[in-house]
Amino acid sequence: MKIFVAAHLDNWKSYSDIEEKLYANPDFCKSINLSSISGSQISRRINELPTEWAQDLFLRVVHILQDLTKGFKGVSPEVGLLKIIDSTHLKLPPELCDWAYVTKGWNVVKMHTRLVVVSDDTYYPDKIVPLTGIVSDFESANFLVEKSEATFLVDRGFPSKENLQKWLEEGVFFVARITKSLKVTSLEEYEISHPAIIRDARVLFGKSQKPIRLVEFRDEEQ
Repeated sequence: MKIFVAAHLDNWKSYSDIEEKLYANPDFCKSINLSSISGSQISRRINELPTEWAQDLFLRVVHILQDLTKGFKGVSPEVGLLKIIDSTHLKLPPELCDWAYVTKGWNVVKMHTRLVVVSDDTYYPDKIVPLTGIVSDFESANFLVEKSEATFLVDRGFPSKENLQKWLEEGVFFVARITKSLKVTSLEEYEISHPAIIRDARVLFGKSQKPIRLVEFRDEEQ
């Protein structure tokens, strides 16, 4: 486990690269009681490595980070704590991973990740949900978004109409990119305060009677 943590942190790209780097770092080998090992041995041993160990290590580190940062107040007094939700995919070889099939030649696992921003220069992932690529982002939001003192910042794939309605009803603080198809009812239009902003309004969405703020802006891609 320590070898693979070191390989990840130092970007060792292959089993032979790991072997070379280990021989070049005798102090590290001594610290983990490793006398010698080859790339082929590492390849065989990784199949015996319980994945639960990686999960347990992640949860232990998160617990330590939460304890160390529990007094942090967030990005600023106005913004407070942020929890950023996003996902990335890991492409897998089709001949070995038919369980992760999405389309022909596209077998992937998605890592849906929640990143906690506790200050303007301190942040860490506190939850990662691995799912097959066929599971949509908005379905994974149920595992990552819940009512808390933080504001959730989510990309366009996560806020379905049902999710937005649920977050409003549960009192979740969120900032979300939405699609043009989302219908809203305007309650009040605010004065435009920035040249990139097209519209700033207080609106109602769906069946909820809780007003939310809608900001339309033009980015560098228009």
